[in-house]
Amino acid sequence: MQFFIKTNKWILLFISMSIFISCAEEEQEESNSVNTPNAHGVWKGTYTEEGVSYDMVAYVYWNNIIAISSDAGISFEGSVSFYNNYNSVNGVISDFVNGNHRRITSYTGSFSYKDKFIGTFFSGEVFDLNYSHEHEASTSISDLAGVFASSSALETQTFVIEENGGFTGIDSAECSYNGLFQTLHPELKLYHLNFVMSNCGEKDGIYNGFSLLESINNPNDRLIFIAASNFRKLFSSELHKQ
Repeated sequence: MQFFIKTNKWILLFISMSIFISCAEEEQEESNSVNTPNAHGVWKGTYTEEGVSYDMVAYVYWNNIIAISSDAGISFEGSVSFYNNYNSVNGVISDFVNGNHRRITSYTGSFSYKDKFIGTFFSGEVFDLNYSHEHEASTSISDLAGVFASSSALETQTFVIEENGGFTGIDSAECSYNGLFQTLHPELKLYHLNFVMSNCGEKDGIYNGFSLLESINNPNDRLIFIAASNFRKLFSSELHKQ
């Protein structure tokens, strides 16, 4: 009986220590989760290639990046991965020159939460970006609800977005779009979207991308989105609320 009581004491001590360690680990995990920075948002700065610097705007969402340098005529789509306590970053990126796919390459760089994002490509090109606060505003997916359209001499597009973010669309080439918008953060007027493009020949595919909602003449009246498919196809559009 005495041995049984002593043994139980050791068991109780072991259980108590296990609970203490488990709770500490959970608290640490929760703390890390709360303090983990992300790069969601719009980043603006320069892109330098062969010694010449151009403008650059980057849209970062859920460990993805889509960037545009209109001066250079180059667009980029790729991944973002953090390490070294989120002070360093690397990824794989695909670029498009005047809409034509050029290459897939990699980059490494440094990151500072809501401040600075710098990357150097394997071949030497550099992007140097600053975080933009202009899209920080309370939002919900229902802000997107409505009919958005665009019209030009080359193409017309019409998108119908539901209260839950689901959407369908069609354009003058009879390409069809079917997908979903999701909020990135309740305090960012920025959204993730994924959709299937069909009945559009070589453009057909599954696209993932980034969109932003702006107020130009009326609240939430301009929708811009950029999406990519399998590092090889890039699609962008600017739509206005009807």
